[in-house]
Amino acid sequence: FYSNDPDNWGKIQSKLGKDERRNHMVALFAAQQVKDGKQVLVVCVTIESVEAVAKIINKYPECKLRVYIGSTKLKEDQALRDDLASGKINVVITVRKADKGLDLPSLDCLILARPANNEAFVTQIAGRIVRPVEGKPTPIIYDLVDSSELAVRFATNRRRWYKKLGYVIQKDIDKN
Repeated sequence: FYSNDPDNWGKIQSKLGKDERRNHMVALFAAQQVKDGKQVLVVCVTIESVEAVAKIINKYPECKLRVYIGSTKLKEDQALRDDLASGKINVVITVRKADKGLDLPSLDCLILARPANNEAFVTQIAGRIVRPVEGKPTPIIYDLVDSSELAVRFATNRRRWYKKLGYVIQKDIDKN
């Protein structure tokens, strides 16, 4: 189900969240980033996709993940930050939860698997991984683009916002 009608955007997101092939690709990509030594934030399109991606990632012993959805207390947010910093976890999976008021400076990789079209959201979520920490590698954002015209248009907007933030866009990995 792919539609270019903005009025169908909720349906598009729902279908993307249920797309097993897409969820599997996101999980495998996150696992590869962990194997490459990254601490990864995965932002999925729906809670259903968070659960599906987490289930797949849990099959990789090097991936120590935390699902981060719903309401949390400051103490839980601090525990998440401490667990990332200590290496107890290396993957955080969410939908929107990490877009405001969360400081996770040890994250160095964002996999944006949510076709967002909101500049404030994109700025905030990208900000999760660009916090300076001594010895931290250069952060990297993988912005996954779905094939519908509408998703491509949203991705063009995100690319423009990344440039506005001063981020370097190295290359498009796959345009298929």
